[in-house]
Amino acid sequence: MLRPFAIAIVLTASTRALSAQDHHHDGNPPERLGRVVFPAECRPGVQARFERGVALLHSFWYEEAGRTFGAVAADDSSCALAHWGMAMSTLHPLWTPPPPKEHAEARAHAERAVALSRPGTRSRDYAEAIAAYYRGDGAERGRLAA
Repeated sequence: MLRPFAIAIVLTASTRALSAQDHHHDGNPPERLGRVVFPAECRPGVQARFERGVALLHSFWYEEAGRTFGAVAADDSSCALAHWGMAMSTLHPLWTPPPPKEHAEARAHAERAVALSRPGTRSRDYAEAIAAYYRGDGAERGRLAA
């Protein structure tokens, strides 16, 4: 009789411990993001934050993703994909193209990502893809297709 009771206590404690891992922000609901594995050629100390940024990006939480990628870039200035992430965070393909000032800032991040990445790497491919969107004459749909 004691054994089922002990199992119930352990399961309850485990469930509470797992739910305590949810992040709370000033009384807001907990942050629930999927797990992302996205290797970046950045310092190991920023990898977890970078992957959180990607998860935020895929959750359409663009502003928080941009802040996260900005923090990664501040901590590892050679991380090309942090700049890719900032450029990606400005692109909201389901809404509207970025206004001119944000477009210019995002293009600078995209070009920085290209400059920091090595040719022939996955980082360069991602950097070139977002840079293709921000380059050109303002024809957003054509660049998005590119």
